[in-house]
Parts: sequence; C-alpha cells; structure tokens
Amino acid sequence: MVRKVQSYSASTYTEEQIKRVFERHRKNSDDGLSIDNLTTAFAELGVKWPVFRAWFAMWNADEDGNGFISTDKEFRELVKYALQFEYTVR
Repeated sequence: MVRKVQSYSASTYTEEQIKRVFERHRKNSDDGLSIDNLTTAFAELGVKWPVFRAWFAMWNADEDGNGFISTDKEFRELVKYALQFEYTVR
C-alpha cells in the first residue's frame, strides 16, 4: 500500500500584502520609512539579512536622498523592489 503525502506549496506575498507590511512600519514615523523601519519590515517578510535588504531598498527607492521613503513615488518603488524577490508567506 502506498501512502499519499499531501504537499503544500508556499504562496508568495501579493503586492497588497507587501504594501500592508510596509505601511504598518510607516505609521511609526512622521518622516516616512527609515532604515530601521525597513529593517524590521524586511525581517517580518522573513529575509535572512534584513539590514542589507533595507540598505539596498533605500538605495533603490529613495529618489531625493533624504534617508527616508517619504513620497508615494518612493513607496511604489519600494514595493516594486520587494516584489521581485517573491517572499513566501510563513
């Protein structure tokens, strides 16, 4: 007799789910998302080295160079950046 093992495929975060993760951390800051905010957000997404991902995300999305993801355009770029890694929901 062969036992059938049910497998589950991991689902990836959707754009809306990633937006909600970053928005939760954005609410804690008046200036926008800082490196610290991004680090905790990426840790929540399950990134192995969140501080490095936060720095690369900031470098990629902080258009005005003020050290914060503070405009809607920058926020959209941040979400686009995070989506490319297809993080899986834990």
